[in-house]
Amino acid sequence: MYRLKTKEGTFWIHMSLPGVYELRLDHQRLGFYQSPAAAALDVSRCNTGHRLWDKKMLVGLPSSLDEWEGGVPYIEYEEFEEEESLVYRDALH
Repeated sequence: MYRLKTKEGTFWIHMSLPGVYELRLDHQRLGFYQSPAAAALDVSRCNTGHRLWDKKMLVGLPSSLDEWEGGVPYIEYEEFEEEESLVYRDALH
């Protein structure tokens, strides 16, 4: 799991299924990616699908995961298990 703290909130990237990575801003799901690097790149390009973040067009954001922190989950394990099943259904359909 990776995290990037910003003034607008914390971005999280975690593997939801093998080969499927989820991007969130705090508790809001933003999308799914084939790699954590692709998700980090979208954050740096302000191309996440989050209206307020994307319109900022900030410069100097880390485009590489080397500049993100390792992080602990932001939700309880039981809730994560429930989320994981939702992500699984979303990824299949």
